[in-house]
Amino acid sequence: MKLNRILALALALFMLLGCTALAETTFPIVTEPTTLHVMAQVGSYYPNQKLDNVHGLQKYEQLSGVHIEWDNVNNSVFSEQLSARIGDTDTKLPDVILRGKISNDKLAEYGRDEVIIDLKPYLEENAPNFWKLYNEEETIKGAITGTNGEIWGLPQVILGAEMRTPTKLWLNKKAMDKIGMEDPKTLDDFVKVMTAIRDSDWNGNGEKDEVTVIASVGNMHNYFYGSFGLRTRGAHHDVVDVDPETGALRVYFQHENYRKYLEFMKMMYQNKLIYQEIFTEGDKQANAFEQSDRLSMLFNTIAPGSGSDNWYTVNWSLQGPGGRPFHTQTRGAVHSTGNFVITSDCPKELIPVALRWVDYFYTEEGSALALVGVENEDWEVKEDGHRDWTDAAKATRTDSMSNDAFRAQFGMWPGGGVPACFFSNLLDAEYGPIPSACAQALLKDYAPDKIWPIITFTAEENEVISTIRNDIDNFAKNFAAQVMTGEKELNDDTWAAFQNEITAMKPEKLIEAYRSALTRVYGEGAQF
Repeated sequence: MKLNRILALALALFMLLGCTALAETTFPIVTEPTTLHVMAQVGSYYPNQKLDNVHGLQKYEQLSGVHIEWDNVNNSVFSEQLSARIGDTDTKLPDVILRGKISNDKLAEYGRDEVIIDLKPYLEENAPNFWKLYNEEETIKGAITGTNGEIWGLPQVILGAEMRTPTKLWLNKKAMDKIGMEDPKTLDDFVKVMTAIRDSDWNGNGEKDEVTVIASVGNMHNYFYGSFGLRTRGAHHDVVDVDPETGALRVYFQHENYRKYLEFMKMMYQNKLIYQEIFTEGDKQANAFEQSDRLSMLFNTIAPGSGSDNWYTVNWSLQGPGGRPFHTQTRGAVHSTGNFVITSDCPKELIPVALRWVDYFYTEEGSALALVGVENEDWEVKEDGHRDWTDAAKATRTDSMSNDAFRAQFGMWPGGGVPACFFSNLLDAEYGPIPSACAQALLKDYAPDKIWPIITFTAEENEVISTIRNDIDNFAKNFAAQVMTGEKELNDDTWAAFQNEITAMKPEKLIEAYRSALTRVYGEGAQF
């Protein structure tokens, strides 16, 4: 890419982040033939399940001068194989473990056991692009820094709004045109719209077979929580948040607004305004219902099925009784952790090479190459400035090919867990014009006041959090399902019993564990 274009991209990023420009990568990154042995997690949608066959990575090998000996492991057995290899002391580990999505507690365990190395001493010199992002974005630093300052692995960074605000409300234009109503702005509006859709026979087949709104159970809860002032600290943390009125840490299931939430959701379900099989099927049938002209609304990241022009989003959160509505499914700048780790078996002279190799993926150019392939071969910038697949790329698509399988020919985006930075310069899926505009509006106007990052908990904190938080969450979600389906009444007595059960699980211990961890992230006396 010409220098003026590089400078233009750097200036754009400076304006976006309010920071200094990222470093320019010089190629090749080695002066003599070099090989890295990389164990990578891959899905079945990759060509022959091999990253060797991904065009962008083939091109990068030519560009970087670094040859990769790929050890491709299917995602269905990756965790088991990784554990087995770590436990086999007679077998040398690969130099790098890629796309592992290794949790922070596992990273800390591997670090203590000297299975992997602390990357922090090497980053400033050998990964300057990532190092700048790390120092300029609070939620990156909070998400990957260990309890003693270590950095055991590199994350998937998401600076663009497109991947930071999933779970959008998608509306079927044909259904909305039939009922002739405005897009809902409040929960009351939503109920009126869904009632009209339920009774409209908008598909015109003379049968009451329209599916009102469909979602996974998690997406359903997370979308509506924000209208009730619940889950106020973003997508990475359930159960514990901050009371927007008092500023105190709390278990939000203990707040009176959670009872109001349950009453609302029961009314929706009992009146068949929510897909009746949601607790067994979730959103698995969304594409089938869309293809049979039955689906009216959907909570999801992208439009259902083919994502045709018949679908559009509302670019706001629904006003409810919880004060300012917000989008609870707003992520920090880290999508997942532990996506690039260097093992203790990696030769010391290859550590800088491995970091220089991955660092390019944290630039706009390198990110596009890693995620969607080669410019002007796999994708191109059109005259109006938007990005699209080239005709040659489109010609590879078959009727039976999923979108993940199509994209996996060119880059390693499908499946996530990529050690790269997702800017707003990609294409397809979340980056289409409709979901992109919605994501940017939600991030700008409806994000929570503060988004807690993925947190590295100490072993003691994690013992409390992994048990008490999971117990409370499972109990509360099960109670919600029972209330919504009518299996359990919601009255003063059952609400009191619900609260007593949560109190018996020692939520105060959970809150104190969070207070300890958040103090470490934000500092003594800081507002959480």
